[in-house]
Amino acid sequence: QAGPPQQALRTYVPRSRRGMAGAFQPEGPTEEEFELYQQLDKRGWKCGVHDPDFAEPLEATLHLDKGFSYSLRLECEDESLNFSRALAHLAFEPRDQIRDGRGLALVDQSASGGGTPGGAGGGGDGVHLLVADNYEERDALLRLLACLRDDPRRLRARKKKAMLGCLPAPHCGASSCVSVPKGMVPRRKKKKAKDDAEKSGLSLPRESASLGAGGAPAMSREPKPPLPGMEVVREYVKQEWDKTVAFRSRRPSSTNLTSFLRATPKAGGLSPAPPTVSAKTSGSVLDAERCGILLGRLFDSLDAELPETASFSSGQEPRGPERWPKNLADIFCVGGLGGMVSFQQFWIALEDLLMCRQLWEEPGLQKYLKDGASPGGVSLGNWRWFLVQVQDEAREVVESAEAQLRKLSAPDITGAGHLSLYGLSRYLCSLANAFFDPRRCKMNNDMTRPLCEYWISSAHHVHCDLGGIAGRAAAASDELHQCAETASIGCSSDAAAEPKGALEAVLRSSCRAVGLALDWVQQGRSGGSLHVLLQQDRMPLAEALQVVEGNAFKATSMPLILVLHLGRLSAAQSSRVPAALSEGLGPRLFRGSRDEGTATRATASASMGLGNLPSPEDARDHVIVVLAPAAKGWDPSLEPDAPPALRPAPSTSTTMSGGEGDRADVLGVWQEASKNFTIWTGAPLDSHFPNQLLDEVSVNFLPCDELRALEKGKNQQMLEYHRQYMTMAFPVATRTAPANFNLATAWSCGVQMAAVGLTLGGDDGAVLAHTGRFYQDNGGCGYVLKPMHMRMEVGRQLTDAVPTAPDRLRLDLRLLAARAVPCLGEAMGLVSVSVSIWGAPGDCSRQVYKPARPVGPGLLAWPEALPAEDGTTPKPMSFAIAVPSAAVLVLELMELDTTAGGARRIAFFAAPVDGLRQGLRWAPLWSLSATGEPRPTRFGPMSGVLVHAVIKTEPRMAIPR
Repeated sequence: QAGPPQQALRTYVPRSRRGMAGAFQPEGPTEEEFELYQQLDKRGWKCGVHDPDFAEPLEATLHLDKGFSYSLRLECEDESLNFSRALAHLAFEPRDQIRDGRGLALVDQSASGGGTPGGAGGGGDGVHLLVADNYEERDALLRLLACLRDDPRRLRARKKKAMLGCLPAPHCGASSCVSVPKGMVPRRKKKKAKDDAEKSGLSLPRESASLGAGGAPAMSREPKPPLPGMEVVREYVKQEWDKTVAFRSRRPSSTNLTSFLRATPKAGGLSPAPPTVSAKTSGSVLDAERCGILLGRLFDSLDAELPETASFSSGQEPRGPERWPKNLADIFCVGGLGGMVSFQQFWIALEDLLMCRQLWEEPGLQKYLKDGASPGGVSLGNWRWFLVQVQDEAREVVESAEAQLRKLSAPDITGAGHLSLYGLSRYLCSLANAFFDPRRCKMNNDMTRPLCEYWISSAHHVHCDLGGIAGRAAAASDELHQCAETASIGCSSDAAAEPKGALEAVLRSSCRAVGLALDWVQQGRSGGSLHVLLQQDRMPLAEALQVVEGNAFKATSMPLILVLHLGRLSAAQSSRVPAALSEGLGPRLFRGSRDEGTATRATASASMGLGNLPSPEDARDHVIVVLAPAAKGWDPSLEPDAPPALRPAPSTSTTMSGGEGDRADVLGVWQEASKNFTIWTGAPLDSHFPNQLLDEVSVNFLPCDELRALEKGKNQQMLEYHRQYMTMAFPVATRTAPANFNLATAWSCGVQMAAVGLTLGGDDGAVLAHTGRFYQDNGGCGYVLKPMHMRMEVGRQLTDAVPTAPDRLRLDLRLLAARAVPCLGEAMGLVSVSVSIWGAPGDCSRQVYKPARPVGPGLLAWPEALPAEDGTTPKPMSFAIAVPSAAVLVLELMELDTTAGGARRIAFFAAPVDGLRQGLRWAPLWSLSATGEPRPTRFGPMSGVLVHAVIKTEPRMAIPR
């Protein structure tokens, strides 16, 4: 048989030994050699070992180990042929006489006698004969090994320069850069026995054991017996896989920067693997990005069959060709594979993310899944019983079960028309089965009631300094943790670094009562201008009003209450504020009742003793101005930082500094301005709860420490008072050390506005509780109608029974598993989960599952929630809640930060307790930006926790007058 073409073997010559002849030799590795270097380093080079006793070469893998020096390690199916040697002690020789010119000899020069070649057809002591797929691959390996042996630092330096100096790109003109390889080195065709072994369980590297790094320990585990009915699902998924592979092979390779970076191994530091590889050169494999898109399509195709109430809440990212399916590539982007995934690996990841095994072993599903009549599926009768007994669904949902099953097709249903385990998993882990009632995610409240009958999303006047050092560090950390989400929230990282970015984020998050602390910045001896004080930074008032004008009504059209704090201004300086408001907001300023319908509602409000309070519908798309009281020493966040002994004594005056004449002039300016737009004055809450004049509206302000005292001693008086009058509760803390309080305490007392300090972002539990109250409820518009016992109903007579609080309830909660959870770094570590109740002081509680490691690719499960070996249900988390209408449930996932120490929140879910649904439910996971703005995680609707909730109520007795 003919051997390889006769040609001189190119060898690498070190720079120190080059002469004139060396100038015409290649200076470094080619693209194929560089790809081969990555293959040796990451997953090994598949080859054969020549043994005269066998007709076919023995299968082996050659690895390149890095340390202080390179070394080669050979792993052969015959363990007696395994070896490991330093690269500097080896010589490399081609053996054209072996296997049609595909032979390669590794000669150990440190062995006795310097290594005896042992003839052309065999190996002697210290000689190992390898067999490549073809002679081109053999020659590339020879050149690469010689290069690494003679100049170990050369390829590393070339790699570093390519990554930092010039990103690899096609047609790159820099001669010193290594461009992206156009294709992977062809791999040896595996024998049928090897293919069968792969089907039994293809392993991944242990270090890729997380969603962040792309893999999971489950992908290297021993295969478990298939579940009933999952063989059909595997065939369906294989068909979709083959279609994607065939489609991929017809398309040109993608060379854009995004695909390049997504295919980059996160661990290691070498130049990245090629972004795409054709099916012809890589076999039945796909790049990680296309695997993520396919995974998203398999989970997302249920949308067409979902009922109308299963639509996304206002805060959720819409489905379609968005970013989140591509982000699922992180499940597969592992350094050991270079981002290339086989079908077996894809199937293992899909099976884990479906959580089918957890559902199959769930005690509450045993009698519906394993009744014998429909093995591996749920019959129509069992499905109806499941909706009634476990899910506690309404009658219309149960009656429509048959119609819903008819709309499904295989593999969501079995051949007998039963709901398959695959279809059950996709339904239970979808927003149609959300833990929080999807019907409340749309605007469902009566928006024509007076403002005092709503809870209003409120932000304190201490806003995050995104332009400062601390703010930029927080924004940078947030951008690193949520790398792909800047585009989804509508702002760039450059824009977020400006001071106005914090105010924009507050308005985008649907806060409808926003505090602004005004300050005066002196410019020269006689000049100056009004500014807004954030935390430590400032921005011009005119610029802040432009931000309000441009962003206040993008997310919702409900009215904005602009609370101005003038305590840092003099009388003369505060007199300039009305003109600035008129110039900056103009027609946006609310001017009171004008049309007939508004006047009728105002008359009804006055008849109930509610004064001239408008409704949200009356003031839609307008700004209502409120002036906060300016008492000295009352709000620490408005005072200059000083030791307590040096602070001035608190003053009971509610006017700004200045002489009597100045204050009279300022009062005249504001009274004149009130003829053009509505201005509500503020005052500290009087603990005697006096009635206000019907023709005037005044907003009370209540520090959180006084709120706690009133809640203990005068809870019922607080409820009665806030049926008619408005109050804003705020935290008591300095600007340099901001803090929050239990917002639900204010809500349980009927207080309409509990101002949260968003400066702490996602590091504060109160921000999570605030998000749970307003992010989804009533369409996320920032206004939530208070329960009936906290409102003043029209037509109620004195002899009628007083509306009482909703029934007490007990919530038993068990967290089955969480999937598609983002992590802090390259690999997910120990993750704990906690569930908290933010409510009235007697209802607050917190329970935690101990930290656990992932059990699959992006799959988390905790031993406390797993069924016992005998199938019994474990003990759930239990919460007794006396005032469920004001309580908020917060579920947090915390990962141990091995770099900085301690635990950091990686995702959360929060919702009002009175809107939670019983049964096996899906809790979608969210994240918070550095400014406290909620948004879905980078994995979109795929990210969530499957919970089992049991809700029991205890009725109350109505109290007669």
